Amino acid sequence: LGPGPGHALKNARALVTIAPGRVRWTGAAAPIELPVNGRLEAKLDAGSQLDGRLQFGIGGGDGIDAEVRTSGLTAEAGLSGRVRANFNRLDLLPALSPEISRASGRVNADLTLGGKLSAPTFRGRAGLSGGGFELPALGLKLQDVAVLADGDGQGGLRFTGGARSGSGHVALDGAWQPASQRFRLHLSGEDFQAADSSTLKLRVSPELTAQLAEGTLRIDGEVHVPYALIKPPDRRNVVSPSDDVYIVGDAHAESTPMAIQAQVRVTLGDDVRIDAPGFKARLLGSIVVEQVPPLAPRATGALEVESGEYEIFGQKLDIERGRLLFSGGPVDNPGLDLRATRTVDDVVAGARIGGSAKRPELKLFSEPSMPDASVLSYLVFGQAPSANSGSESALLMRAVAALGTGGASNLTGGIGKSLGFDQFGFESGGEDGVKGASLMLGKYLTPKLYVSYGVGLFEPTGTFLMRYKITDWLSAEARSSGTATGGDLIYTLEKGGPADPKDPSYIPPPSRIGGKSPTPKDNTAPPPKPGAGG
Repeated sequence: LGPGPGHALKNARALVTIAPGRVRWTGAAAPIELPVNGRLEAKLDAGSQLDGRLQFGIGGGDGIDAEVRTSGLTAEAGLSGRVRANFNRLDLLPALSPEISRASGRVNADLTLGGKLSAPTFRGRAGLSGGGFELPALGLKLQDVAVLADGDGQGGLRFTGGARSGSGHVALDGAWQPASQRFRLHLSGEDFQAADSSTLKLRVSPELTAQLAEGTLRIDGEVHVPYALIKPPDRRNVVSPSDDVYIVGDAHAESTPMAIQAQVRVTLGDDVRIDAPGFKARLLGSIVVEQVPPLAPRATGALEVESGEYEIFGQKLDIERGRLLFSGGPVDNPGLDLRATRTVDDVVAGARIGGSAKRPELKLFSEPSMPDASVLSYLVFGQAPSANSGSESALLMRAVAALGTGGASNLTGGIGKSLGFDQFGFESGGEDGVKGASLMLGKYLTPKLYVSYGVGLFEPTGTFLMRYKITDWLSAEARSSGTATGGDLIYTLEKGGPADPKDPSYIPPPSRIGGKSPTPKDNTAPPPKPGAGG
């Protein structure tokens, strides 16, 4: 070090070396071991001229060799240098990124640097070729992945590339100008497999343009969806926390992501289907999704339900008319316009679903016209209410009253909470039809002990069930009716989700060990989780 005015740093030298050795990664599916060595040397001379050299190797000729020189440390200082890199094996990526299970390809670069620190120029080429990646979360196998960056020494870099997935492909081209900090990318493709998992299968044909300027990313264009199959998991029995629940440690530090503005039209093709619990349909139409910070994404347009089924009270209704209406509101809360019917003999009973996705409204109708209790009886039981059954009429009228205050969700939720039950609802009789229909009531007496009782609506039968959780994975269950008794050991194997039954997102998939006595009529249903009663 040499003294200078105000003891400013005038001369400096630094050397860091990595002695030849081996590095072993054990977090991957198969352990990876690589030889490594390296050297970093930097020198600052009088006049603030900086010289640097980096050499790093990982065996087999793979590594990076970079030389950089600047005439000063200001933004206008001159820049020169050269960067060369070769990485012919990418199997290290899965150890560094859990989203990638397999990786292959080659990364090569040979770039000459010039210009100024504030506006560097590049001459040469760098890129990825022969890439292949497996993304298990999306069920994807990307092939022939290539990204190439070219520089002519006059400014920034120009990008080209592409990839194959399934039977389709995408191609990209763009440019980066470091002097103005602008970036542009155009993406086009046809029948590109964007997802192939158990819950979502999706092919897209994009035509998009992205531009980055002054810290804002702007995305415009269109995405055509020729094929999609959406199969969300059945979460109808998942109990959400009540409004007064406070989860300790659930708060996350707010991030400040890049501002994104977007206007993208999404058009559905002839083979877009939803196969969700209680709702199956084929969709057509298009919407325009727009995002303007700081607002959430909004949409305009309409999606038509070309054909489908809607399940209500355990019965499947044919959708005669269906539309999801987007009128500039949040994209996750479209308006609903659905008409679903069930035909029994000469009677057409149905429901009109309006409102929005977050606050649906349900109204009953029939041809010929009849009271709501009778319409509901046709929908639930498949026949007119019995004139001699006072209990049935009373239950149906309760259901009608619940429907009038906000929809089908109030039928069980409102009554159950008011009576203090964790489970309250109707259950159809399966093969026994209307005769086997029952009213189910259930309650957690302790966090580990659950009891329920099923009352026959048309036959003097009842079924009592008691379930006790021995461990997080093992429960004992006993049931008794007027005709038979039985018991089960239920072993729960949870994969890819929370194992705590108190967790709101927990869904137990029971596997029964042993057997039970034949039960002609099993009026039990999977109980909800503790806390469902509010």
